[in-house]
Formats: sequence, C-alpha cells, structure tokens
Amino acid sequence: IVKGASKAMASISELNSGGKRLGILKQVVSFGVESTKKFAKEIPEGGVHDVISNVVKAAVSSVHTAGVSEAERAEAVVAMVGSAVASIKDAAVSDDSARLESMKAIVAAAVSSLAEAKLPTGTMTNVVSAIAESSIKNASAAGLSQDVIVHAAKAVTAEAVSSATQLAQSAGIEEINVTEVSSSVVKNVVGALADAGVPKEALAATAAEVSAASIQALVDTGVDATVLNQAKASVQESATQGLASTGQLSQAEIDAAKKDIANKTESATSGNSAPEFSEIADQTTFEDTSASVTFTISDSDNEVKCSQVVAKAENEELIPNTKDNLIVSGGSGKICTL
Repeated sequence: IVKGASKAMASISELNSGGKRLGILKQVVSFGVESTKKFAKEIPEGGVHDVISNVVKAAVSSVHTAGVSEAERAEAVVAMVGSAVASIKDAAVSDDSARLESMKAIVAAAVSSLAEAKLPTGTMTNVVSAIAESSIKNASAAGLSQDVIVHAAKAVTAEAVSSATQLAQSAGIEEINVTEVSSSVVKNVVGALADAGVPKEALAATAAEVSAASIQALVDTGVDATVLNQAKASVQESATQGLASTGQLSQAEIDAAKKDIANKTESATSGNSAPEFSEIADQTTFEDTSASVTFTISDSDNEVKCSQVVAKAENEELIPNTKDNLIVSGGSGKICTL
C-alpha cells in the first residue's frame, strides 16, 4: 500500500493539468488509507495505524515531486492530512479509540515529515497548526463521536506540538519556534472545535484542556524553563483568541474561560498527576460466559468520566480486542463497569 502511494505521488507530476494535481493528491492519500480495509484480516489493528501513518509520511515527504508549485505545497500537505483523517472511517478502524489513535498517527507522521516536503521558507509554523486544525475539522467525517472529538483535540494538539518540537531539535530547523508553534496550534484547534460541531457548553473547558496539552507536550520534550514560560503566556492568549473567534461565547464567558486556561497551563508545568483506578482483583468466569467488574476512577487535576476509559486485552487469544468483547460503561460518572 505504501509503495503504491509513493509511486502514485511521483506519477502525478506527469499530468499536464496542474489544476487537477491537488485533487489527485488527496485521492491518493484517501485511497491509501481506505485500502487497509481490504487487508484487514492480514493486518493487526496496531499495524493498520502503521500503514496509515506511513502512507501519510510517503505523501508528505514526496509532495515536492508531485508537480505542485512551491507555493501550493503547504496547501497540499494540509489537504492530504484532512483527506487521510476523513478516510479513517472507511479503513479497517472500527471504534472511537482506534480512530483516535489513527488520527494521532496521521498528525505525527505529517508533521515529522515536513523537513522532506521542501515547503516555502517561513511557512512551517502555519502548516503545523493547519495540520492540527484540518484533522479536527475532519473528525466527524472520520466517524468520531462528539465526546471523542473533544479528547481528539487534546491528543492532536499534543502530537502536533511534540512532533514539531522534536523535528526542530533533531533536524535543527531554526524556522520552528516552539512558542509560536504551540500557541498557533492551540488557537487553530480551539477555533476548529466549533466547526466540528462541539457544543458551546464544552468549548471553554476543552480550550483549557487543549492549552494544557500543548504545554505538557513541551515539558515532555524537554524544552528549557525560559521557553516554557514564554509558551505558557502565548498559549493562554491564543486559546482565548480561539474561543473568541468561534463567536459562540459572551465576553463574560470568555473572561471566565481565560482564568481556567491559565490555571490548567500552570498545572501542566507544576506537575500533572496521573488518573487513579481502584484496585481490581483477579476475575474468574466460565468459558464463553461474560463477566463484569465495577471500579472507580479519580484524578486530582482534571475531571474524569467513564466514557474516557478504554479497555484493552493483553492476551488476545483469551479475549480478542473488539468493541463487543470489552465494554466500559458508566457514562459521565466515576463508578465504571467493565
């Protein structure tokens, strides 16, 4: 699949009509993603994410060979990411958690491949933020539910900021200013949430979570304290601007959100503790007989709910990892049932 995508990219430059190339670039990527469905039985689910991300890597890395002009390359990269995300639903990716993992893989693959894309000077930061924005705008087309789109915004932000920072560190790309990247990604992602259908009630809280995710990504990649402090101030301002750009919140609501955003970003640098699960004893059940177990979740830093919990079997011969075999219920509560 990946070789086919690479070969198709190189062949696009032979077309006489430059105007059609962008559309065909998007089709190459979407067909590459969708093709994993045909080989679903041969590709383990984790391998599907690898195929999808490698298709995107191949496309982004070779976009300069496809005959699009230098000025059009940035547009082409963003369009291909949107096309890849929208195609997840038609690939061998069957549930929300798997689709979210594929989204993260696409964003990370695209951003990490930008050095080979030969983009025009000065466009790298805008492209990184546009990649994150495009992925959220296409999340509904990817089959993600509203609740998961909110979580996707945090995950995509973290992947984009982390991948861009690592690219700057490993490839020595001076053009990537991590403060500008993190604030630009946050602003675009927050603005895109309204386009993705996220209700007004969830926008402010999600903006704060997205802001914290971007700062946590910088902490995890080891940027120094001076850069981190600059990024915090910039991210807080950008998140507020992103909320205002949606046109859905009153000034009073934006002011209240600004305080929450500041608190969440400060929490990210002061240490964000992991969520906690109550003890679950060993369980026994007869063969081919379902069993259930109740447990509680808590988090000292963030509000948590059962719908955020994903269950995965380490032994797939005993319990295959499908949505019908492992079900976590409990909705918005903290007492969950597996």
